Amino acid sequence: MTTCWRSCSGSRMTRHRSTPSPSVGRPAGKADPQKMALTAAVVRDDWKCVRFTSPFDGLFGSVVEADDDVLGVAWDLDPARADERALGEAVERAALHEPALAPVRASANELGSKAIRLDDRATFSPEQCSQEPLLRPFAWNAHSQNTWVTMQSPDGEVFVPADVERMRVHDSDPTRVKPMTSIGAACGVDWDTALTRALTEVVERHAVAAAVYSGRRAARVRPGDDRYSVHDIAEILGGAADVVVGLLPGSHFGLQVALAAIVGTRDGLPEVAFGSAAHADAADAIRSAAIEAVHIFHLGWRLHRRGDPEERPVGINTRALWWARHGRAHLGDYFVDQVAEAQGTTSGGRTWTEIGDAISAEGFRWAYSDITPAWAAGAVVARAVVPALLHLQINPFPLLYAPRFPSEVEAFLRRSGGGVNNDHPFV
Repeated sequence: MTTCWRSCSGSRMTRHRSTPSPSVGRPAGKADPQKMALTAAVVRDDWKCVRFTSPFDGLFGSVVEADDDVLGVAWDLDPARADERALGEAVERAALHEPALAPVRASANELGSKAIRLDDRATFSPEQCSQEPLLRPFAWNAHSQNTWVTMQSPDGEVFVPADVERMRVHDSDPTRVKPMTSIGAACGVDWDTALTRALTEVVERHAVAAAVYSGRRAARVRPGDDRYSVHDIAEILGGAADVVVGLLPGSHFGLQVALAAIVGTRDGLPEVAFGSAAHADAADAIRSAAIEAVHIFHLGWRLHRRGDPEERPVGINTRALWWARHGRAHLGDYFVDQVAEAQGTTSGGRTWTEIGDAISAEGFRWAYSDITPAWAAGAVVARAVVPALLHLQINPFPLLYAPRFPSEVEAFLRRSGGGVNNDHPFV
């Protein structure tokens, strides 16, 4: 292990923070977020970045940590690109923990039309709730006092719920304040790039959550299929791990959403790691999902190799470790053995204006804000929120709780909690 960055002597970088325009008519930039000119100045004194070797020949990895909590992880054929990707992910995660902008305590009725209300847009449909009682997520009351934050929207300034009274499985008190997590956050070289990625992330999480909770599965795609460019990833994995990729059915606000799993086939490797991605082009979605799965696979491998104990799976570390040790038996819950239908391609992807228009056309209100920390030199971090859409958690792709095997998860939580039946972390 070698340290790949040093912090900048404790100095804090200053950055002018402009207020994004409420208009959604601006042309989007075409900068590649993976080529961000991030400098060592963004590394904080409480961060460390370490490089690790890979169980696969030719791959290099970087992990950015703070107090042993993973902020960013990435693996690449080029160690410098792995460093850059891990650092970019760490910046966006850290930005989410910055103080909220101008929180307001009020009821939806008191805020009036500027409040994004949830009265008729509960996370799950009535049909889903009637079929699966565990899915009742909201005890929404427009008269109750909730915490709101001020954000921008296509219609101007709005108030977005920062918390709501949500039903929790096994709570003695049936209502409890829980942070609203139907958000996307992304780091980019400019505002257009960051917001496009953030809105895409919201759509991705919505599509994945809808599949997980409704039992729909992704149609498998052969890794060597010429339409999709993951055969090189399969070659890198060699015989030590298999790559499984699939497409979720339908279009999601004009985007295709893919799932991917890396399945270890050699002793000492994780059983499974998952990834997901959304893109206008199905091939790009599949490739991005496979790359994310490789990142999480390496994280699980690292945690497993150093002997981390199993704990309540509420963070990226513990979720990756759970799948590393128990995931293989659940592959069939997320993929179905049928040929994925050919999907149309859209060159150049979709801009945040196009994605936002598609979300608005479905009747969903959405908002955004610039949450770039002052110390993040050379980067822009955007946050996008669509409170009415489905979500899993802020942490990427937990895929642990699903109606198909709740008893196994509950048993795992009881074991890891020393016999205490903990509150369920995923509902």
